Amino acid sequence: MRMVREDTDDRVMHETVRTVCAVFGFSFLLSLPLVSLGQAGELDFCFGRAGRVTTDFAGDEDVARAMSVQGDGKIVVAGVSRVADLDFALARYLPDGSLDESFGNGGLVTTDFAGKQDEAEAIALQADGKIVVAGRSRGGDAGGDFAVARYLPNGSLDSAFGNGGWVSTDFYGRNDEAHAVLLQDDDKIVVAGSAKMPLNVDYALARYHSNGSLDASFGDGGRVTTDFKGVGDFGNSTVLQSDGKIIVAGVSKSLSGSIGRILSMARYHPDGSLDESFGGQSVNLPGRASVVTLSYSLGAESVILQDDGKIVTAGLIFDRRDHICSPDSPEDCTAEDFALFRFLPDGSLDTEFGAGATGIVATDFAGAIDLARSATLQSDGKIVAAGSTKESEFADGDFALARYLPDGSLDESFGGGGMVTTDFSGANDEAFATALQGDGKVVVAGNTVDLINGLDFALARYVAQSIPAETVSCIAGEIGDLVESGSISNHQAYGLPAILKAAIKQLDKGHEHSAAILLQAFIKRVDALVNAGKLADSDAQLLIGAAGDVINELH
Repeated sequence: MRMVREDTDDRVMHETVRTVCAVFGFSFLLSLPLVSLGQAGELDFCFGRAGRVTTDFAGDEDVARAMSVQGDGKIVVAGVSRVADLDFALARYLPDGSLDESFGNGGLVTTDFAGKQDEAEAIALQADGKIVVAGRSRGGDAGGDFAVARYLPNGSLDSAFGNGGWVSTDFYGRNDEAHAVLLQDDDKIVVAGSAKMPLNVDYALARYHSNGSLDASFGDGGRVTTDFKGVGDFGNSTVLQSDGKIIVAGVSKSLSGSIGRILSMARYHPDGSLDESFGGQSVNLPGRASVVTLSYSLGAESVILQDDGKIVTAGLIFDRRDHICSPDSPEDCTAEDFALFRFLPDGSLDTEFGAGATGIVATDFAGAIDLARSATLQSDGKIVAAGSTKESEFADGDFALARYLPDGSLDESFGGGGMVTTDFSGANDEAFATALQGDGKVVVAGNTVDLINGLDFALARYVAQSIPAETVSCIAGEIGDLVESGSISNHQAYGLPAILKAAIKQLDKGHEHSAAILLQAFIKRVDALVNAGKLADSDAQLLIGAAGDVINELH
């Protein structure tokens, strides 16, 4: 099953523009990488540079780990930036992918908690526009603590929260890491992750009042830890049920090396006590659920809740036996694959999900290492999972995105057979977070390698469905940006915006054939600029790729 790759391997778009080239003689285009935007899952030309945005914080290690979309369409991303040491890093983008100048310093914020390693892992938006970010802070060789910061809508720290805008929480004097955060309806903040105990690592939760103080009514003085009777339990994601119960999902490491990593979950009452009606695989582990096999290593990186109360986790499945699963098995994996698991509200696997009545779905992107790190649920019940794929342990990776129907099968209408991969720079790209906009577009955030600046924030946006008039309008905007940047002069671009404006008018009237003719004329004029040495091939590729895609869609 072929997946769509948003780079030089896009054969469908190549053939579309090849046809136009045959008519107009645009031979130079055949050697250029092409952009395609014709169906759900394709990069959105209207976002950043042909669907991609990268951001450098003037450091050498900028990694986006979490993301949320505001009600006004602005995108808030949190992660890590290193100048001397690691700091919390936030960026806010306008809906078109440009940095929001009203936020922080030109759209960027970094926060140092007096630790050498301050890493943001999770984000949540309050109804009043304030931004809650959770992660860890670690100083020197000392163990880390949960770190939670709250920012005002303009990016400055909220002095009404904790100690000047942030709080840290220690569990047992060792290394504690927060990986997830959620907001309750009463404005209390729940943070989940892991805490190092004397002999092992356990799930760890903390709940805070809106002012940042620990909520003594939750667990033991505001803290809860949970052991799955192994050597390491790591809570990676959390979600809140409508009844106030809290679900945490992650990975546990067994005492037995023959089992390895297992997928683990726990559900808590609003007071932090374990919900003994959940799980039930063992009387010794009330309130906890897990998926254990002798053959596979499993894990959950993200957890979401369906409207019917079913629980979906996304992560990985890895065949520990011989790195290849039987094609007839329900897991159907090759080395590490994307994995979705769906559970009933009681914590048992849902046998109506996935092939073979297992409750498990694995997706191979033709790579040796495929890992889903984030998942989100569309209003129609479809599941979008995002992460990374690479051909081998030492190869460079790409963003990887898959969309599934409610029964767990891949959605063939999305990308190529339900899957999409995106390359930014030819180097290593990793995705950590995904979010849906109000219009259904999918935004994915992570990092890419810049050979000069090191790691940079990387965002990509994918269309839910192509809207020709919107794309043509964005092509016009791209021309304006080229003029503003000096890549082309107003005189050289003369006539291009007018052609696009006329095409939009024809589209608005429903005259698709006339719009296609105008776009063919646009392509011919762009080609003439390239042949005259007045426009760079790379800029022309973006313009012609998008215009050619619209032509293809109109036909």
